[in-house]
Amino acid sequence: MFLLLNCVIAAIAIGIRHFIRVRQIKQQLQDEKAKNTEAELAWLKSQINPHFLFNTLNNISSLTQINPDAAQDAIAQLSDLLRYAMYETNKKTVPIQGEVEFMRNYIALMELRCNEKTEVTTTFDVGQNMEIAPLLFISLIENAFKHGVSSNRPSKIDINLLQNDDELVFSCDNTNYPKDDADRSGSGIGLENTRRRLDLMYANRYKWEQTLEGEMYHIKIILKI
Repeated sequence: MFLLLNCVIAAIAIGIRHFIRVRQIKQQLQDEKAKNTEAELAWLKSQINPHFLFNTLNNISSLTQINPDAAQDAIAQLSDLLRYAMYETNKKTVPIQGEVEFMRNYIALMELRCNEKTEVTTTFDVGQNMEIAPLLFISLIENAFKHGVSSNRPSKIDINLLQNDDELVFSCDNTNYPKDDADRSGSGIGLENTRRRLDLMYANRYKWEQTLEGEMYHIKIILKI
């Protein structure tokens, strides 16, 4: 009986030690996964910022030759964009109102390169106390202007961001004018980055719709906040 009792106590001790060790390993794996996720999110966001800022600077550069006064206003607007992108987006989530203001300014700057044949409409209807991953939809808006605007054909872009209870719905419809092989720089990168960020931050909490019907391209993202 004494030998059996010792064996039982030893088995329990080994079991407890094994359980503690397994928990430690699981915690280490979770910590490592969290670090890798944060690093990947930072990398994805770093791919977004230079891309749209470079294009915006090109738009303003063209405007300086046409309307210097408007270019000066656009530079002030770009300053606000830079301030937001550099100092307000270092957090995991940001207030939705800041994102809306950023998108409004960004769209206004993108419209600088559009002529009278382009119609741009927007609707923003969101709550005050909601937070969202920063710069999540900017690549999609940029794609709409890059691939949806023609210099000599009627073009249309319709951008919406709406709150429906605990859901946030972003949609964008635009005419589709495919670029030739000489002008496809960055094609698809914005969509891939956005999809990856959604997978990392909103796994199993988002829906993605993407269709092309005739000359109209449609994308819709529904987030469960």
